[in-house]
Formats: sequence, structure tokens, C-alpha cells
Amino acid sequence: MPRIPAVRREELDAADQVVYDEIAASRGAEFSKQGPFGVLLHSPVFAQRAAHLGSYVRYEGPMPARHRHLLAMIVARELDCQYEFTAHAVLARKNGISAEATAALGRGDVPADLAADEAALVAFVRQLVVEHRVDDATFAALEGHVGRRGVTDVVGATGYFAFAGHVLNAFDMEVREEQSPELPPRP
Repeated sequence: MPRIPAVRREELDAADQVVYDEIAASRGAEFSKQGPFGVLLHSPVFAQRAAHLGSYVRYEGPMPARHRHLLAMIVARELDCQYEFTAHAVLARKNGISAEATAALGRGDVPADLAADEAALVAFVRQLVVEHRVDDATFAALEGHVGRRGVTDVVGATGYFAFAGHVLNAFDMEVREEQSPELPPRP
């Protein structure tokens, strides 16, 4: 059970119900039962601003879905965020990432079957999250594949998924009922 309950629409005043409705329109009516936004609505303006960034990262930005889900799984592995890892592993497979690759990322390994741009992304995000810096060669490799805008979006998306992972972990959000946890414990 989450540490605090999700906010129900009827608990909010009229202005905050508008925020609730905006988030529901972008994430579906069930958003408050799963994921971070149900609890983030305890601070409606914060939830609204986070949802705007999340909409760009998840739905509107130019980053390919495969890259987005690889990135999210790397961040989730490093944060030990079961909810985020499992949700993105399911989505990654729907977008053509192999089960072997998602399992490798869950173990903290680099998948062997990635395209060159995906391997550059994995190296970049892992360095950024684990070492808090990216060396010049790793930066240049990713920039060569995705350009400056792409690198900027990767850094921003890494921060967004780290934020989401912290929210999910802090509020002890469990994986969706229809999913089985996929993130193995650290050795």
C-alpha cells in the first residue's frame, strides 16, 4: 500500500479539480490509482508542473519510444524503483526491445543486442546516473547519434525519470496489479 492515499477528485477545490482533470486527460482516468500523480496531487500546482514536463518527455518530445524506455529502465535500476522498472520493461518490449535486453538492464548489465545509438544512450545514462558525470567520449558518441537537442532531451528525461522514481519510492508505490515485478534485487 502507498504511504499516503491518492487524492480523489472530489477532495479538491474547484481550481485544483481543473488540475486533476488536465492530468486525467493526458494520462487516462485511472492515473490516480497507479503511478506518481495520484499522490503528487496533494500538492496540485507541483503535480501540474511535473505533469507538463512528463507530457513532453513521455508523449510529445522527439525521443524515440525505445530510447525513452531504455533510459527509464536504467534510471529505475539505479534507484531500485520496482514500479518504474516494471512499467517501462513492459512498454520496452511492446516497442521491440527484447526480453533479454530488459532482463540485462534489470541486472545492471549492458544488453548485447542493442543498436549503436541505443548502446550510446545506455552508456551515457548509466554514467550520468551512477558517476554523476559523463566523459567526453561517451558524450560525443551519443551526440553523434542524436545531436545536441537529443543529448539535451536525454539529460532532461533522465532527470524526469529520476524524479518519478524518487516519488514512487518515497511513497512506496507498488507495481500495477496486472504486472509482476521485474526488477531483481541487487546481488
